[in-house]
Amino acid sequence: MRRRLEGSLTTKGYNVRTCSDGQEAWEWLQANEPPALILTDIEMPRMDGFTLIDRCRQAGMTMPIVVVSSRLAEEWSQETSRLGATDYLTKGFSTNDLLNKVAQYFQGANRAATV
Repeated sequence: MRRRLEGSLTTKGYNVRTCSDGQEAWEWLQANEPPALILTDIEMPRMDGFTLIDRCRQAGMTMPIVVVSSRLAEEWSQETSRLGATDYLTKGFSTNDLLNKVAQYFQGANRAATV
């Protein structure tokens, strides 16, 4: 999934940084300028997406965070929203769905994203 996201976004000119799990993403976020957008899954090793979203918001990071998950449960979507996620994209989406969602949050922003 990470490779699919990266390929789809880089083809459209986005500067993408991928991380293997939530812990790696958190470490990268602490060491670099915040990206214009974060795409995250919920189920990841070492640090799940719920924790990543919460840490980002607790640290004052305000960029949009879009959750990409195979979980359809409304409770998961509500919890990510409560923690500060901006949007939720259920796996099975088309490339156009992804590109439209990302473009929605990039109006006027640089084209860097962390996946």
